[in-house]
Amino acid sequence: MSTKRVVIIGGGVSAKHCAEVVLKKGKGALAVTVVQANRFVEWSLASSMAFVDPSCHPRFLSTDCAKFEAKGATYRYDTATGVDMEKKQVRLLGGAVPEAYDALVVATGFVLPLFYPSLGVSVQERMAEVQRVGKTISTASCVVIGGGGLIALELAGDIRAHYADKTIILICRSGILTQWPDDKRQKVHDQIKKMNI
Repeated sequence: MSTKRVVIIGGGVSAKHCAEVVLKKGKGALAVTVVQANRFVEWSLASSMAFVDPSCHPRFLSTDCAKFEAKGATYRYDTATGVDMEKKQVRLLGGAVPEAYDALVVATGFVLPLFYPSLGVSVQERMAEVQRVGKTISTASCVVIGGGGLIALELAGDIRAHYADKTIILICRSGILTQWPDDKRQKVHDQIKKMNI
């Protein structure tokens, strides 16, 4: 019996966990390749803090591939541009040799409504981007945030914690935390009002 090739597209926690589970369940009968666009992993939930205070950004990055790669998996650092399902191949940026598979998992996760790292950027390019956003926030007298969800509120709170004098405006179509119970929403609403947001 020949070894089956499993290709996982993605670079986050889900892709790593999938690789670990497949390797464990496959008991040596499966070869796992992870196609990951960036040579770093960023803790996205901390992005709002890093955009307000870029000096803390390195704390939310892992740039040592050996620390975040699933043991036993092969990693291909390249950007997947498509899948040829007839040939069972993942197409890669710039015409690189495609990655063949017997089974394919797409674990590209979700994109938070903030400045998410672009596919294929270096850690230096990402850090420069975070610095630019941080500088823009630091020099603005007024910051307008679109949305009334957790991420928008976190960003507004982080900005207020760092800049007491800025005008911070939340613009949201149907109010804050619309899926929360009314009493909880009211507590949050009262708190952001106290914070002058």
